[in-house]
Amino acid sequence: MGGAALLTGCFTGSFLAGRPCTDDDACGPALRCEDGYCGGADPLVTTGGSSGPPTPTGGGSTTTSISTAPTSSEVATASTSADGGSTTLVPAATTETGADSSSEAATTQAPDPCAASTCRKIDLLFVIDNSPSIAQWQGPLLQALLSLNLGAVGDLVKDSCDAHVGAITTGTPYAHNPPTCQGSGVLVRAGAGGSECVEGRPYATQDDDIGAALGCMVLVGTDGPGDERPIQALLRAISDPLNDPGGCNDGFFRADSVLVVVLITDEDDDADDGELPDQQTPGTAQEWYDQIVGFKGDPDLVVMTALVGDITDPPPCPWVPDASDGQGTEAPERLLPFLELFPRRAIGSLCTDDYGDFIKGPMYTQIVDACAAHAADSRGP
Repeated sequence: MGGAALLTGCFTGSFLAGRPCTDDDACGPALRCEDGYCGGADPLVTTGGSSGPPTPTGGGSTTTSISTAPTSSEVATASTSADGGSTTLVPAATTETGADSSSEAATTQAPDPCAASTCRKIDLLFVIDNSPSIAQWQGPLLQALLSLNLGAVGDLVKDSCDAHVGAITTGTPYAHNPPTCQGSGVLVRAGAGGSECVEGRPYATQDDDIGAALGCMVLVGTDGPGDERPIQALLRAISDPLNDPGGCNDGFFRADSVLVVVLITDEDDDADDGELPDQQTPGTAQEWYDQIVGFKGDPDLVVMTALVGDITDPPPCPWVPDASDGQGTEAPERLLPFLELFPRRAIGSLCTDDYGDFIKGPMYTQIVDACAAHAADSRGP
């Protein structure tokens, strides 16, 4: 009996506030059973929230703090009297912890997935001569282009965050493409053997087998016309009709990427020299340059590289026209002024048997510098 009396003397039952009940005995000596709950209506139902058990406080009252709205600017408290009084919501100021959390969330940024990439966004375009006269250079050229996959330039592409790799030819029609995409400036979808280079689109990305894609794209053959017009092809390639959704170059060129052009031809952009009258790209070097820079918005986003006829006088392999479309290389009288307008450029000669030094030297340097500058601009100050 003494133990029971001691227990009764210490027990007030105030922690039972809000507990369902059928009579006063279920609510202890301090609370009455009212409206089916000890101490009155269930405070959790009244406030629309949920919490743990009420915490006893002095004076026989119980205060329960609960969240009443999904905002970070208000906290509400529900106060329920132990003797069955009403439940009241009291808006409170944001706690210091809540304010700090909100501010920290607003300033936290997701990690940059391209932070480790030298080339964040790059469009690498090969403009390849497919006329009969290129056959004399095609062996070492193909070997050099295919080696790009294993060299420093290939590493830049494969390790980039977002790369597009494609090729166009200097003459039309390019009969190995589907019939609707054989005109000037269309991306090579199939090699001279007829196989599709990349399934489902006219260019490769960093996630594709770059070696296999290049092996297909640069094998364009020598059955194209003898009136090489590489600038016309380049200007048409970046045009809206070809580059728009559903176009032959659907999405290849991006205005905010680094555009790297690798132009390869043994003849000039055909001048009106009596050999092929009127078979040349209209306009001047400055007009061509302005169109490309206008599309990109910044000349530093363009890297213009080229392997063309030798510019020395006399050239080591001079052009000798004949019935098979000529031998040697033709002086790039129209091409050279255009190429030299670009602040980022690398110009080499076809009059050599090894193009490796050009690719891993000046070409690589210009590309990596442009990519590094683009990456710095993308990150901002």
